[in-house]
Amino acid sequence: MKRAIGFVLAAVLTLQAGVLAFGEETAAVNAGENAVAEYASDDGSFSAYYSKYADYERPEEILTVKAAANEEFDGEKGTVISEGDAATLNFTVNKSGVYPIAFRYYNSDDSENDYIISFKTDGKLPYDEAEYLTLHRVWQDEASSEYEKDENGNDIRPSQFNVKMWTESYIEDNRGLYELPYFVFLEKGQHTFEIASQNGKFILGSVKLGTDASSPKYSEYAANAAEYNGETVILQAENSYLKSNSSLYPTYDKTNSATVPQDASCVLLNTIGKSNWNRIGDYISWQPPIKSAGWYKIAVRARQNINQGMYSYRTLKINGKVPFDEAQNIAFPFDSDWYIKTLGDNEPYLFYLEPGDTISLTVTMGPISEILRKLNYYTVESNRIYREVISITGTSVDMYRDYMLDSQLPDLEKELASVAENLTEISKDFERITGTKGSQASIIDYVINIFNDFSKDCNEIPGRLSAFQGALGNLGSLISTLAQQPLELDYFVFAGENADIPKANNNWFTQTFFSLKSFAASFSNDYDIGGKKESEIINVWASVGRDQAKIINNLIRNDFTPKYKTKINFSIVDSGVLIKASLAGKGPDVSLLAGVPLELAARGALVSLSDYDIDSLKGEFNDSLWEAMSYNGKIYALPETLTFYAMFYRKDIFEQYGLSVPNTWDDFYKVIEELQKNNLTIGIPEMDKTNYGVSQGISIFNMFLLQKGGTYYNEARNKALFNTESAFEAFEEWVDLHKLYSNNREFDFYSRFRTGEMPLSIQLYSAYDQISSAAPEIQGLWAMAPIPGTAKPDGTVDKTQAGNVTGCYMLKSAVKKGIDKKAFEFMRWWVGSETQTKYGKELEATLGVAARYTPANTVALNNLGWSVAEKGVLNESLKYVITLPQIPGNYLMQRSLTTAFRSAVEGKNRARRALTIANKEINDELTRKRAEFGLDKEEK
Repeated sequence: MKRAIGFVLAAVLTLQAGVLAFGEETAAVNAGENAVAEYASDDGSFSAYYSKYADYERPEEILTVKAAANEEFDGEKGTVISEGDAATLNFTVNKSGVYPIAFRYYNSDDSENDYIISFKTDGKLPYDEAEYLTLHRVWQDEASSEYEKDENGNDIRPSQFNVKMWTESYIEDNRGLYELPYFVFLEKGQHTFEIASQNGKFILGSVKLGTDASSPKYSEYAANAAEYNGETVILQAENSYLKSNSSLYPTYDKTNSATVPQDASCVLLNTIGKSNWNRIGDYISWQPPIKSAGWYKIAVRARQNINQGMYSYRTLKINGKVPFDEAQNIAFPFDSDWYIKTLGDNEPYLFYLEPGDTISLTVTMGPISEILRKLNYYTVESNRIYREVISITGTSVDMYRDYMLDSQLPDLEKELASVAENLTEISKDFERITGTKGSQASIIDYVINIFNDFSKDCNEIPGRLSAFQGALGNLGSLISTLAQQPLELDYFVFAGENADIPKANNNWFTQTFFSLKSFAASFSNDYDIGGKKESEIINVWASVGRDQAKIINNLIRNDFTPKYKTKINFSIVDSGVLIKASLAGKGPDVSLLAGVPLELAARGALVSLSDYDIDSLKGEFNDSLWEAMSYNGKIYALPETLTFYAMFYRKDIFEQYGLSVPNTWDDFYKVIEELQKNNLTIGIPEMDKTNYGVSQGISIFNMFLLQKGGTYYNEARNKALFNTESAFEAFEEWVDLHKLYSNNREFDFYSRFRTGEMPLSIQLYSAYDQISSAAPEIQGLWAMAPIPGTAKPDGTVDKTQAGNVTGCYMLKSAVKKGIDKKAFEFMRWWVGSETQTKYGKELEATLGVAARYTPANTVALNNLGWSVAEKGVLNESLKYVITLPQIPGNYLMQRSLTTAFRSAVEGKNRARRALTIANKEINDELTRKRAEFGLDKEEK
């Protein structure tokens, strides 16, 4: 049952999501303003805004500007702002100054995604970041005090639900570059706020300008603290109250005997956090079960075993407010094992708590934020210097040429020396904060040495250009590492000042005995069968990594099995095993993430799904996807993943050279010419290290072919049509793209895009994941757009492309066992929007943005963490995505096209002749395969 959410919840916790105290923090920012100005960007970013206004007065007055209410929610009125709409608030400021901004809004249960809003002051965005601001929803476990258990006694993870309540949150930088919230500078007089919703309905109550009274120092806060002599209270951290993200669910540690609760045989939910609790601004709150008011010391059994040599920081709040300044940044050090963290360490802090109070811990960067901000700035500055160098040398350096960089770039050595000097200060600051010169500081020192060498003689750079590029990559990777703030908690202890605290770990004998019991239990426990007859169990195979498999298995155990009362035996197998095992009669009943069904369907190993209820699913998928899921007129698979291409470009470099994002291929070629004038390159995929034998550029050929009205096969699908004029033209354009423009056929897109030497490329849209997660220093400097298209006589632009889809399918064994209907029920559950959304979100929460899922389900795609602009690009691209027919023998298509293309590019053959030869090879193989599978006989 859902826990009751009463009046106290709404009243006491309205500040839970992000109220930040000022005071000493403000003073520190003001005092350091001159230093800030030195590394602030001179653009439309908050960095430039911060540099300009951070030292202005912060008036004590707090202004609350109420929205024009049109509906009532839980006793309070608010205005409903629909997606794409905006509400305008008029107000008067009595004193000029800097005002932090907080929004009071109603958390509804209409979506799982965080709210994304934008705001303007007096009709303008104060800074770029104001266009897309994130406000958390409020979540809670859907469970009673006891977790439900499965048939084997394992805890079932509780579902998460949106709590309907009013909440208030200051808007903050989600990269952790600033400890303080975003603010606006307002002159005395009348002003307007325009708040727009970017992703669904947003219910606004009011906007607050300014902050509450600053937090005192601990010495002031606890000046009258009285000794508490009552009982010690233990609170299990997994029993949380409210949280900012649905991925902050209870987890488990089955390795340590001291983790509470613990069982050698069963999986018990006994911790919370891990890498899921990593995002800046994410919080978890708890209600300590104390029975009497008093001054308590707080200890927590914690583990931060992910970021070696780093601290993870949390802000502690009581009833939504920071009790004293030192609670703003509580540091949890790295340790491979569990430890007890007493807040205040050797001189424990005492916190005044009353029954019913709520405490929370919020992810923050703490003192690392300023280091991160400086490092981000100097990484971008170093990238700029690098691009200036390659604008003269190019990326393929002539070792026998003197580029005279000292005369062509007279300030180069001075700029490099300045960057090295500032990086030296950052390294010292890092060592001071962490207390050690660990691997992170060593990375900075390595870059400093390279830059110092170059600053003494910049003419060395051409010969060591790869070292320069590597140094930039190291800085970017370091920024990604520093931004991680993982933490896992077991339990809290609330005790008197002199009370004993439990030990973090048991002795060696106890731990060893527990490990032996766990090992023995692994042989006796049956986690899959659960007492069911083997014939009633659905055997499911998937070719995925262990992290993905763990998530899938948890979804099955916590969602599918309790709901449908059907047992699943889930296994990880290598992708090459499926066909062999299935044809030998030893395959699974259902295969997930298995590619297209052609090979097994042609051999009669799959069950046609055309007789099952597919229609109820079709509305969640692009209509063209079913083409790839079919064979010989019947559907054999349900779509799971879909990837397609998008165009990635560097906004800063496009602006520097006055370029527009290309809409057509003609526009694209003009941009190539302009970039190449400045020794910059563009990226068109061709060679892939993982599979040299097949050109990645076939996808580009497909774009040209389909946009010119061409097709792969004739209507009977027994002949390839690469001997048509549209195919010849598409092939020649593909060849010319490399031959005439001398584009690199093999390149590291991520590294070159990051440095800016390749500011334009066509890549699978999933490339977004790596750039976003591993190149944070260029956040806001790049964007994604639909691929170029072919202009049509009617003025439209055709951007058709072929997507790559994988599907799940059912094998004949399910029919033999009489469980085909249940197997299809499982498949439908798996590809449905709800499960695909959960899988995608948990995958990203576990492995980060780099592992963002690419679901074929369009509802699930839009439920993932894409911004409004990014969703716009993806949905626009999806309008033009088709899938190609799957017919026996088409495996030769890629090989033959690759051979034809490379022979034409390398001048070994003329383009048309090369394609004609390929077309004959392909048709010969198609004919042979049709005869092998008796397809021509079936038609007769």
